[in-house]
Amino acid sequence: MRYFLPSLILSLVFTLIATLMKILHWAGAPFVLDLAFVFILVYIALGLKDTWGETKMRTGSKIWWSIGIVFFGWIFGFIYYKRVYLPRIGK
Repeated sequence: MRYFLPSLILSLVFTLIATLMKILHWAGAPFVLDLAFVFILVYIALGLKDTWGETKMRTGSKIWWSIGIVFFGWIFGFIYYKRVYLPRIGK
């Protein structure tokens, strides 16, 4: 789970860079966007693995967190990290 936050931040950064590159019609934007997509898949997979591996969380909460991470991306990723992951590890 230590790769969750770095992959979340990298996906956000690469997506914003690729968006700027697409707006300015610079070459290489599709590659940067593909790289961002890889990081998105990594943090979604890590978030879902962590959510469904948690034993103290109710099934309904797991479903809602999973829906949020998959469909709302970075917003729920950061919220999940702050509200669920950090208190669980004691930071």
